Amino acid sequence: MFFSKDFLSNAVYNDTPLAYNPILPEKTGDGPDAVQVGPTGAITQENGDILFRIYAPGAEKVQIFIGQTDVDPKRIRTLKKNEEGYFEDLYPYDPSYTGPHCADIYIDGTLVLCQYIPISWCHDRPVNMIEVPDPDTTYINVYDVPHGAISRETYWSEALKRWQRCLVYTPPGYQQTFERYPVLYLQHGATENETGWEFNGRVGYIMDNLIARGEARPFIIVMNDGMARNEEDLLPGAYKFLGFENSLLYSCIPFIDTTYRTIADREYRAFAGLSMGSSMAMHFGMRHPEFFASLGMFSSPLRFRGNLDEVREKLMDRDFIAS
Repeated sequence: MFFSKDFLSNAVYNDTPLAYNPILPEKTGDGPDAVQVGPTGAITQENGDILFRIYAPGAEKVQIFIGQTDVDPKRIRTLKKNEEGYFEDLYPYDPSYTGPHCADIYIDGTLVLCQYIPISWCHDRPVNMIEVPDPDTTYINVYDVPHGAISRETYWSEALKRWQRCLVYTPPGYQQTFERYPVLYLQHGATENETGWEFNGRVGYIMDNLIARGEARPFIIVMNDGMARNEEDLLPGAYKFLGFENSLLYSCIPFIDTTYRTIADREYRAFAGLSMGSSMAMHFGMRHPEFFASLGMFSSPLRFRGNLDEVREKLMDRDFIAS
């Protein structure tokens, strides 16, 4: 099995929060004394294996923990040191565990960031990331199709009493038309932030490709940092999402509707998320059907904190549905 044609050679492979180009080989020393010691980092092979190669001549032990190591001990890799000072290990391709994964690197027991492996945001901190290629995800690739834009917006959250940041995808042609668009509010999983759907989820490229093939109607996507909390949200037994819920409903949505050409109506507004984000979609969406007509839940714990009778009454209210 070979991946280089459709994935490793595609621009999407190098599109990370900090770069759009391949990472240059590592060097030691400064100025004229600098010596190249690469290639190092996580080097994906054409068969999908990943070669970890870290230059740490003064270290005794290097380990890498990939994703959920408690599920599969093989995801804990102990690299072997050679005479040149490189620690190496070949992580075999696993077709059941593809996609982006955190790679926690420990050198002599200390957690470090390797600047020669892509860096993203997870575990509420910067982390190294690897991407195990998947031959069935060519839809994430960059192709010769019209491309939308992802913008960063800053708005005041009255519920959180601070400025918040969100990312906004607008479809191809948005800047050239006066058309109004539906909106999807899309949330990430726990310990991630709004950049997850852009760089790990490749949402912009997926939408560009779907729209180009006529498989999706153009719409706007808004991605927020769902880890935002009020002080009250952090109390024992408190509902952890209340601060962000009010921030989204009463600050972000009005901001988006007045800043972008949206169709500001529940029938054209949806909410979806992954894991923790899917719990938010269930809680916010079920309790506030006056805001959202459609919900999407991916890898969701099916627990609802709210009054289903009140939700049912709202949904059965003909005046509400007509509005």
